[in-house]
Amino acid sequence: GITVSKIQFSSPQSPVTIMFHAVSVDVLLQYKRTLEQSGMFQEIKIPFSALSQRENITVTLSLLLKDPATVKRHL
Repeated sequence: GITVSKIQFSSPQSPVTIMFHAVSVDVLLQYKRTLEQSGMFQEIKIPFSALSQRENITVTLSLLLKDPATVKRHL
């Protein structure tokens, strides 16, 4: 699975940073696909170095909200 350790963003227009641990590269890629398919995010970036690891991956992912107004509606 995935264990999220930190989610950080300063404003709805700025990049969101998610720090987490994935048990394998396959789980990491599935998590990225899930975020993409949610329709809420764009420009989901995973460092290449994380993709070169096979297991026990600690990674920081960066992404942007497609519609920053969504955050304001949920606050």
